[in-house]
Amino acid sequence: MQSPAELNLARKWRPKTFDTIVGQDIPVRMLKNGLYLQKFFPVYLFAGQRGCGKTSTARVFAAALNCQKTEEFRQNPRLTIPCLECESCIAMLNGNHPDFIEIDAASHTGVDNVRQIIESSSYMPLLGAKKIYLIDEAHMLSKAAFNAFLKLLEEPPKSVLFILATTETHKIPETVLSRCFQVIFTPIANTPLKTHLRAMCDQESITIDDQALDLLIHETDGSARDAINLLERVRFSNTHITEETLLHILGKISNADLCALLEYIIDAQPHNIIATLQSPSFELINSTIIWDMLIELCRTLICIKYKATTTLPSWAQTSSILAALDAKCSLEKLYTISTTLWHHEELFHQTSKKNIFLEMLLVQLASGITPLTTKSPATAPFLQKTNAAPLPQATKIQQAQTPSIEQTSKPLAEAKQPSTLLPAWTSFLEALNQAGDALLESIFKQATLVEPFAPQTPLVIKLSAKSKFFTDKLNECKQIWQPLINKAFPENQSISFAAPTEQEPSPRPRPPQVAESAAAAPQPPRQPPVQSQQPIKPWQGKKNYQAAPKQPSPNALNLENIDVQDKEKWPIANLLISHFPGKIKKVTQ
Repeated sequence: MQSPAELNLARKWRPKTFDTIVGQDIPVRMLKNGLYLQKFFPVYLFAGQRGCGKTSTARVFAAALNCQKTEEFRQNPRLTIPCLECESCIAMLNGNHPDFIEIDAASHTGVDNVRQIIESSSYMPLLGAKKIYLIDEAHMLSKAAFNAFLKLLEEPPKSVLFILATTETHKIPETVLSRCFQVIFTPIANTPLKTHLRAMCDQESITIDDQALDLLIHETDGSARDAINLLERVRFSNTHITEETLLHILGKISNADLCALLEYIIDAQPHNIIATLQSPSFELINSTIIWDMLIELCRTLICIKYKATTTLPSWAQTSSILAALDAKCSLEKLYTISTTLWHHEELFHQTSKKNIFLEMLLVQLASGITPLTTKSPATAPFLQKTNAAPLPQATKIQQAQTPSIEQTSKPLAEAKQPSTLLPAWTSFLEALNQAGDALLESIFKQATLVEPFAPQTPLVIKLSAKSKFFTDKLNECKQIWQPLINKAFPENQSISFAAPTEQEPSPRPRPPQVAESAAAAPQPPRQPPVQSQQPIKPWQGKKNYQAAPKQPSPNALNLENIDVQDKEKWPIANLLISHFPGKIKKVTQ
């Protein structure tokens, strides 16, 4: 065994008794009650995130099962177990206990490894009362290995106990889960983890500020091992660990600088945004980190507005700045910034110039420019207040008569508008044309206004049958057309859309009916088919089984390739090839 001086902090401070396990009160209580009542399950499954104490708890539980003072613990549950003094506990501390077998399933995934476990489990324990198998990362076992394991897990020998540890429970087959006693490990809370780290720093002579310790705990997401490893990495950078030192190691910016950047977005100061992002403190920071921190800051401000939670410990030093941002920024603005970042996240991760993309997007938010639309839904705030009624679903209306060809061929854009609304509707279409959205303009040009019309009543717009598929487009671009139509029709309180009318398809022509007299007339008897009078010729040699060459059909088209490399001569052809790769051919007779 290595001396404690040669071990890193995570291994040196690994829990050795149930009392030293941090932040897992319920799992520890369940296991200690099982020891007290002497009720054991043949298979245990320890599930939880990384670094929350699954493997350490499994080792402590294995040591307690074979501890020689287990009987004394059953008489007095206040005793510390394992005792760390008996022969079995010392063997566990030294890592050479003959009855404790730890297997890494990530490197032993096959059926042969499981067969070795099955064979060795038939032998009796040598030193303790139980032979214990700890299978770490159990979800890495193959399907065949799990199938070979089923019978042993269901009915193992009385002297054998299995402990499976995993971070991905959903990858464990249901047939295995049903045979296990599941113990769930939750992320460690901030308070017990901070107490544990502070005691460790005091004993290891590590000087660290409370603000730096809060930030360290916040960055590790409830993982004790990650927090200890990060603490050990920071301790070698400086004798006194401050928040600035930790931010430099993590490659992040301070909360004050982040709040200043968000304030520039709220106050519409694009020049300050560009200057901040190009400053030395931001230039060396990964753009992905700034992106994630902005989303987290917006979420924190939304929680403050709803008074749903208190300020996080990592934001304690900037509580006054958060209060100022809370008073200055509206809830709709926070939703707009958050949803814009979310909807552009996929495009942000795909681009090679993330810093430029982030800079341009924040400038657009500060300038009030609608960001470029992506495949995601529109970036309008989803709590934007509007007086427009929701678009109804397209309904099929049956008509009494089938319209004539002249009626159906008439363009919808030429439908007559009410004479009293024609100037206002025309001004609305002109303003919509200046918005630059051709599809949105086409939808409203094909729409008609429904009479009668009166002030202080809903303005009813009837969409064309061709526009019923673009209701999502109207909802996404509501922030474009809504202000324009309110300006053109200020006397109307609300706007509603009427369902487009669909025409029934014309009935298929029926075959002409035969008169009853003609149908009732007697039909002449059918003549038998005339058989060929040619005599059958005898076989005269070998028959050619090769297929005859196909003759070209008289109606076949001759195709001739066309060279369209000249983009000035063939602009439309090159546009088609850019979207639909292939060749363009000319049809000749």
